Amino acid sequence: MAKAMAEEDAEVAQKLTKVATADQVAAGRVAVDNISRRLEVHAQSQAAANVRADAAFAGLASDKTAVATAAASMAAAQPRRATSRAGGTYRGAQCARAAGGSVVSPSSPPRVAVLAAVPSAAAAVFSCPLVLDWTMPVEMMTARMTSCPLNLQLAEMVALCHVSTDEPGLLGSVACLRVYEKGVERIKALQRDGGGVVHGSVNTKKSERMDKVVKNKGHRYLKELYWLHGVMPQLFKPPAEATYQNMKGTSVDASTLQAILSREADALGLAPGHAIRVVTKARSNTLRALLAAKVGRAGATITVEHILSSSPFSELLAQAEKNVRQKYA
Repeated sequence: MAKAMAEEDAEVAQKLTKVATADQVAAGRVAVDNISRRLEVHAQSQAAANVRADAAFAGLASDKTAVATAAASMAAAQPRRATSRAGGTYRGAQCARAAGGSVVSPSSPPRVAVLAAVPSAAAAVFSCPLVLDWTMPVEMMTARMTSCPLNLQLAEMVALCHVSTDEPGLLGSVACLRVYEKGVERIKALQRDGGGVVHGSVNTKKSERMDKVVKNKGHRYLKELYWLHGVMPQLFKPPAEATYQNMKGTSVDASTLQAILSREADALGLAPGHAIRVVTKARSNTLRALLAAKVGRAGATITVEHILSSSPFSELLAQAEKNVRQKYA
């Protein structure tokens, strides 16, 4: 019997060694997420390179055609020189004297200048990988906010205020949408007025999704971050320092935030047991309700346009948009 129990214990132990622990499963999920994100970045970079290459080949073909046409036109328009002159005293055609005094032999071949410049009538080629690539740019915030205490959620929002590309971000999402919408308007103008070549088409579903990400998520984050900057401005960095690496370790002190929220609750006359007074219970939607109550009390609404035109958000957005244009140019 003891032998049988020992064999059973050994069999159970062997099975347990084959079962992954929760930590191992979590580590595996993180690794898979990182690999998926890198593959998405690589795919977008490759798609951007393909669009640029197609545009370059199309432009080169257009340039060659235009130059060849110009050269042929000039050659056809070149006047033919007379080969003889009546009453000449020299053998063959008489030499003509140039205006500067130098003698030009009639037997010399005519000099034809070849223009290397492309005529202005050549069609422009539109190339914008951000518009013509149908995949969502990696800079867009597609992930949902983590369900955790308010101080951790606010820290996650502040970390999204970086200006780097190739990483999801709040300002990167706004910048991508701006560059995307300008590209779409240019395509519409070319299709309406002509005079240009567009390699690709606009994905309306992508347009709608990008717009929803910015309006439904980005605008909500901006309002909460605008309030946070007013009470804890030290959490935000200037554009030169607001890289993804520098911002991802942002933390919001829970006790400091708790004291600030308690003062806000006192000013609005909220109940002593209100969730906003306990930072471990409060969430992002709790803070939104507090801010809405403040707006109702003050009677002045802070718009997203005002937030993006104020410091430091205006400077951060300008740098983020510059980086996005450089990546997708």
